[in-house]
Amino acid sequence: MTQVTTYKTNDKEKVEREVDIDKKVLGKAGNLGIDVQGINELVIKDIIYTPTGHLEYDIVDAQEEFLESIRATIKRPNAQYVEIGQVTKPNSPGLRRYAGGKIILYHDTLMVLNPDPRMSSSKAFSLSDIWQNLYPPAKIIENLLLVLIEAAEQNKKKIRELQVASELVKGIDSLYGAIVS
Repeated sequence: MTQVTTYKTNDKEKVEREVDIDKKVLGKAGNLGIDVQGINELVIKDIIYTPTGHLEYDIVDAQEEFLESIRATIKRPNAQYVEIGQVTKPNSPGLRRYAGGKIILYHDTLMVLNPDPRMSSSKAFSLSDIWQNLYPPAKIIENLLLVLIEAAEQNKKKIRELQVASELVKGIDSLYGAIVS
């Protein structure tokens, strides 16, 4: 499904971007009250940039802005991490042993999870080392929404547990009050 987001770059100019996100993910996020339009706007706003003329630098810079907006978003619900890529182009010696590994954004750190359980589990990398292995922005947004959905579902479960505990405390309190009187 295409999610269309409009963003004002200044008082006069409006930019529209289409982001293809799985219909089920959008529906579930909407049902849980997650502001999909707001997340898309935040992300799109951060990836609109002015090119400098050096292609690799421009791409890494735009991706850094994009990931920064995701960092801010996943900190709110205390989400664990978002999968943002997979090592398909191990272009540096340190990255070769992680070929096939998932790239995650874990709080403020970019990490690659080793696909071989016999090896060390993960390693932090800089964006300039892994930028060619990131998923397209729509896939990263979709993964972000999945993480937010999971966090919202966990929060709902915790709220239900607290409500049950509260009712239990009220019941014990009224029973105690009846015994003491």
